[in-house]
Amino acid sequence: MIEFTPPEAPPFNASCAVEPAYRLLDHYTSYRTDVTVDGVQHENVVLFDFLKTLKTHPNYPAARSRFLKNIEGVLEREGGKLEWLERDL
Repeated sequence: MIEFTPPEAPPFNASCAVEPAYRLLDHYTSYRTDVTVDGVQHENVVLFDFLKTLKTHPNYPAARSRFLKNIEGVLEREGGKLEWLERDL
């Protein structure tokens, strides 16, 4: 089991940023949280990078999907593409 608090929308108004999609990408790829993997807690890890290390875990596809689904609407609304993250995750 892979458990984590998914990232929320950033605390800034992305529409005011020069490149809102890239600013959102930075926010989502540097988001830190605690992740529990099979009962073992990993504190304050960069979620995007940590998920990449779990590709062989049986629950990786569900964790990956949960991460991407959570950010999809916000990223695409600001001109970004989910594919930018999908190919690296």
